Amino acid sequence: MSGKYTIVMVGAGNVATHLTYALIKAGHRIVAVFSASEKSAGMLAEKTGTSGTTNLDTLPVKADFFIIAVRDNALEQVISNLGERNGMVVHTTGSVGMEVFKGKFKSYGVLYPFQTFRKEQEMEMGQVPFLIESNSEKGLLKVRKLAESISSNVIDFNSEQRRYLHLTAAFACNFTNYLVSVAESILKEHHIDRSLLLPLVEETFRKIRVGPAKDMQTGPAIRGDTSTMKKHLDLLENYTDWQKLYSYMSELIQKNDKL
Repeated sequence: MSGKYTIVMVGAGNVATHLTYALIKAGHRIVAVFSASEKSAGMLAEKTGTSGTTNLDTLPVKADFFIIAVRDNALEQVISNLGERNGMVVHTTGSVGMEVFKGKFKSYGVLYPFQTFRKEQEMEMGQVPFLIESNSEKGLLKVRKLAESISSNVIDFNSEQRRYLHLTAAFACNFTNYLVSVAESILKEHHIDRSLLLPLVEETFRKIRVGPAKDMQTGPAIRGDTSTMKKHLDLLENYTDWQKLYSYMSELIQKNDKL
């Protein structure tokens, strides 16, 4: 084995797309692409110079890796329909354990990139943490070799650890993004340029590189500035959901400060 693998990509969404680009760049060969969407399968297959399909039965039976990069709620169905394959089967999901493969394939594991992805935006994969797992030592060596060909940040991680890490991403990434979108909505309604937020957001995340986020907390809630908080709540009088969110998060910040 030269270290360059043949790979069947099962999925053509955000994760699958970026993984495919990175794997090709590393010299691996994508031999087929599957997606439930004919358009998505075709688009990704075109970029890899291979064939795309919406039928799992038409995928090659043999490859070094079958990488299943689909939505979490579609994973078990895809695994059930994939059938017997001659090669290592891995999924890229944070919330589903490796045991989902048990009894279905001989060699299997997990190749989980801990990052947020959008098809439309370029991503440098070299520093992305890849959390890996396998049902055998031989399989672990193989999936590590694959991961290290595209990232310098590869970590052995079991399914239980991965579930909790995936949970933290909801707080640190998904919820944070939503809160920024709320701020943007307020700015837009009052004709204020959203770019004014960006230095603030960047400085917030720069600080948590230095130390724990709890120690970097600022704002009226942490100061106990009830007067300013009341003014903010008054400005949100027409937005009851955001008003409730503001009050609850302020309460949590104050509780967190006492822990």
